Amino acid sequence: MLSTLNPIIEWILGLGLILWNYFVLSYGVLVFSRYVFALSFDRVFPEKLSQLNAHGSPVYAHLLDITLTLLFLLIPVFSIDAAISLYGASIVGMLYFLAVGISAIIFGQKTKSRLMKIAGILTTIYFVYLTYEAATNPLFGFSTTSGVNIITLSFVLGSFVSGIIIWSVTKYMNLKKGIDLSLTFKEIPPE
Repeated sequence: MLSTLNPIIEWILGLGLILWNYFVLSYGVLVFSRYVFALSFDRVFPEKLSQLNAHGSPVYAHLLDITLTLLFLLIPVFSIDAAISLYGASIVGMLYFLAVGISAIIFGQKTKSRLMKIAGILTTIYFVYLTYEAATNPLFGFSTTSGVNIITLSFVLGSFVSGIIIWSVTKYMNLKKGIDLSLTFKEIPPE
C-alpha cells in the first residue's frame, strides 16, 4: 500500500525486480565457469575448458556457459509451466548443501572434530528443512497445487543422471590412460 503512494519507492522496487535477474545471472556465470574450470583441472571435463585467453579469462568455459544458458532460455518459449520449472531447480542447491552437511558430519566423525560434527548436524537439519520447503511449497516451482512439476523433476533428475554418466565415462577414459581420478579428491590442493 505504501509503495503506491510514493513514486520513488515504486521506481526503486520496479528497477530492483528487473535488476535482480541480471545480478543472479552474473553470479551464475561466475560460479558456473569456476565449476567447469575446476572440473577441467581435475580431468573430469576436457582440458580445453581450463585454458585461458591472453587476458586471463576462461573463454571456453564461458562459451559452454553461454551455450547452455541460451538453450535454457528457449524453455520459457514453450509454456509458462516450463518457465516456472526453471525456478523449481532451486531444490538442487538445497540438496547440494545437504550433501555438504552430511559430509561435514562424516568428516567430523573421522577426524574426531566435535565442532565439525556439530556444524554438520546443524547444516544437515537446516537443509533438510529447506529441501522439504523447496519440494512442497508451490512458490518455489518444484511442486504445484496439482502435484510435482514434471518439467522441473525431469531437469533435476537429468542433472543428477548426467553427472553420474559424465563422471563414470570420464573415470573410465582416464583409467585407460593410467590416471585414477579418485586420487584427485584424496587431499585438498594447495592455495
